[in-house]
Amino acid sequence: MNPPTSCNNLNHRKSDAPIRHCVACGEIVNVRISSLQRCTKMKHAEKRRQQNKCCSDCGEQLSRP
Repeated sequence: MNPPTSCNNLNHRKSDAPIRHCVACGEIVNVRISSLQRCTKMKHAEKRRQQNKCCSDCGEQLSRP
């Protein structure tokens, strides 16, 4: 199980989350998923349309503060 966090996203509670980074806070939730792929502006735009705050692949913050 992952260490406690203040984020409410349920992926933090999963031992085998389907994504590398949390879409709400950007923290790593599954280190076993490779982060070798490069993100593009188009990919980040698509994730923004899905209303993600952070990229699930690289953890970069997508929304403007």
